[in-house]
Amino acid sequence: MPRLRQVRRADLHPGAEPIFQYLFGDRDPVDEPGTDTGSPGDWWSVFALVPDVFDHACSGIGLYRSPKRLIDPVLRELGQTRTGWNVGSRFVYSQHCKSCRTVGLTEEQILAISRWEEADCFDAAQRAVLAYTDQVTKNCGDVSDEVFEELRAHLSDEEILEFTYIVCTYALHGVMSRALRLEFDAEPGPVEEIPGPHESLSVEHTHTCTSLGYFTEQLACAGFLAIGATNATPRVAPPGGSAAVLGTNPFAMAVPDGNGGVAFQFDFSTSAVALGKITMAAAAGEEIPLGWAVDADGNPTTDPDAALAGSLVSAGGYKGYGLGLLVELLAAGLTGGRLSIDVPPLKTPEGPPHDLGQFYVVIDPSGYSGDVFAERLAGLTAAIAEQPGARLPGADRVVPDAVDVEDDVWSTTLGLAGT
Repeated sequence: MPRLRQVRRADLHPGAEPIFQYLFGDRDPVDEPGTDTGSPGDWWSVFALVPDVFDHACSGIGLYRSPKRLIDPVLRELGQTRTGWNVGSRFVYSQHCKSCRTVGLTEEQILAISRWEEADCFDAAQRAVLAYTDQVTKNCGDVSDEVFEELRAHLSDEEILEFTYIVCTYALHGVMSRALRLEFDAEPGPVEEIPGPHESLSVEHTHTCTSLGYFTEQLACAGFLAIGATNATPRVAPPGGSAAVLGTNPFAMAVPDGNGGVAFQFDFSTSAVALGKITMAAAAGEEIPLGWAVDADGNPTTDPDAALAGSLVSAGGYKGYGLGLLVELLAAGLTGGRLSIDVPPLKTPEGPPHDLGQFYVVIDPSGYSGDVFAERLAGLTAAIAEQPGARLPGADRVVPDAVDVEDDVWSTTLGLAGT
C-alpha cells in the first residue's frame, strides 16, 4: 500500500479526470486498482493529492515523448531503463523494459541493460549513453571527462541536454516511487520486469510498415491476441468532402490458435480500396468502379487518373470513416507521430523521415478467461466451418513458394534493379 493517501475519483481536479478515464475507464483505482501494464495505478491517485504536481509530472511524460525531441528514442529508453535499475526502482525499470520494445530494442538488449558493460549487443552510441547514465545516476552527476567526451562524439549539445533532463527526471520518479511505496515499489523485491496481461505497444518515428498484418501475425504465433493500427500519406477524404485528410489507415488483427500458430487474421485498409488498385487501373487504361474514389471536386468518378488527382473514400461510408479516425488517433495521437495530413509521400526517394506511428494492443487471452477463450474460439470456428464455402479470414492459408510473373513485368523489374 502507498504511504500516502490516494485521491478518489470523485475528488479529482479537472485536469486529472481525462487521464484517469483513459487509464482506468469508469473505475476508481482506489477501489479497483490495475492498469493495462499490470501496475496497480496508485502513482496517479497519490500524485493527484497536489494538482499542480500531478499536472507538472504529466507534462514531463509528454515532454519526453514529444516529436520535438531530438534524442533518438532508442537511446532515450536505454537511459530511462538503466536509470530504473540504478536507483532500484522496479516500477521505472519494468515500465521502460516494455517501452524498449516499442522503439525496436531486442529482447537480448533489454535483458542486457542490467549488465551492459559485459554485453556485446550494444553499439558505440548505446554504450556511451549507458556509461553516462551510470555516472549521472550512480555518482550524483560526477561525470568524468572521458565519459562525457565519448557521449559528445555521438550526440549534439541539444541531444545531451534533452537526455540528461530525461534521465534525471526518471531518477526522481524512481526515488519517489520507492520512498512513497508506489506501484511495483510498494514491496521489497528484485528489480525486474513485471508482465501485464494486457499490453499496448507503440512504435514511434517509423517509415511505412508495408504489411501491418505481418507484425500482428508474429505476436499471435507467440500466443497473444494482437490488434495493430498505422496511418499513412493523406489519401482519403471525409464523407461529403473533397480533400484527403486520412491515410488508407490499415487495421489488423491476429488470433492465436494456442499451438504456436494463427487461428485467423485480417489486415485491411479503412479506405474503400487500396491505392495500388487505382494506380494499376490507370497503368492498364481501365476504369474503376464507382464508390472507390472522388475527383478533385468531390464527385464520384470511374476515371483512375481523376481519382489519383482527387481522393479515395472510406470503406462502408461513415462506418469505415469512423474506423479510419480510430486508427488515426491510435497511430498519431497516442504515439506522438504525425497526422496523415502532415505525412510526406511514402515513395519519394528524398526528404525528411515520415515519422509515422504504429500502435498495437497485445493481449494474453489466458489472463482474462483462462481456458474459456480457447473453447469459445473453437465453437466459433466450428460454427463457420460447417457452412460450405465459409471460412475464417486468413485461416488455413497456404503460402506459395513460387509465383507467375509476366515477361514484361519481369523485364521492367530487372531494369529497375540494374541487372
